[in-house]
Amino acid sequence: SMYLTDTEMSRMSAGGGLRVGGSAGGDVFVVGITEATTAPLGDIISIVSNHDGAFVDFSTTTSTFNALAVQADNGVRVKTNVVTDIGQMYVDSDLENSQNTTDTGNDIDFMSASTLQAKTVMTLEATTGEVKVGAPTTLEAGTGIMLLNDMSAYVANTVIIIDSDYDTPGDGTLTVYNGKTIDTNDGTIKLTVWDLDLDGSLQTGTADVSVHGSKVGQTMGLGGTKQDLWLTDTEMGRITTEGFTFGNHENGDVLVNG
Repeated sequence: SMYLTDTEMSRMSAGGGLRVGGSAGGDVFVVGITEATTAPLGDIISIVSNHDGAFVDFSTTTSTFNALAVQADNGVRVKTNVVTDIGQMYVDSDLENSQNTTDTGNDIDFMSASTLQAKTVMTLEATTGEVKVGAPTTLEAGTGIMLLNDMSAYVANTVIIIDSDYDTPGDGTLTVYNGKTIDTNDGTIKLTVWDLDLDGSLQTGTADVSVHGSKVGQTMGLGGTKQDLWLTDTEMGRITTEGFTFGNHENGDVLVNG
């Protein structure tokens, strides 16, 4: 097995970034990589575990990167916080875009209470799998979050918090791709967004959904007239919930029009 400690990584400097893993390796475990360690390692760190049946596991303590690309053949397991403090975060738990007998789960699996935070854009992809939620989960990004596959809670009543515009509000849209579903399994979901592009669907069972703007004073709209945060009648029709809250005390005017 290959083992790089945080201290050993701190002795590296790489202007072009760093790639760890590949097709010849096995599972990759990431524990407690610090901001000071990754700062000299270039624009982006790539963690690759694309040997057949191999996965990437983040656990124990927070790991921080400038920017991060995670690519695995057989799933990404999230058991602690993962942060990028300069750039994007891209997580692909099914790099080969297929499932065979050695793949036990091509999912991005939030197995313990944790937060993924990207300074800019966050993209979550799991082609033949899904984003699975088994514990309280928070997604935060500075300039948008893209969910390319289903997101579902396998533990009932689990709270999901998504903030697609946490840093310098005014440009972070949450995008749920066409035909994809966020299913909270009777858990509350709280969305803070500059805008919501709901080409897929959202269902919360017996729990509530709240949607509010990321920027103080931003305008909001339901129906036919575009505002900063705008849900069309069609998008509203893709939400199934026990209760729906749109806006809060920090938002601006709300226009409801058809």
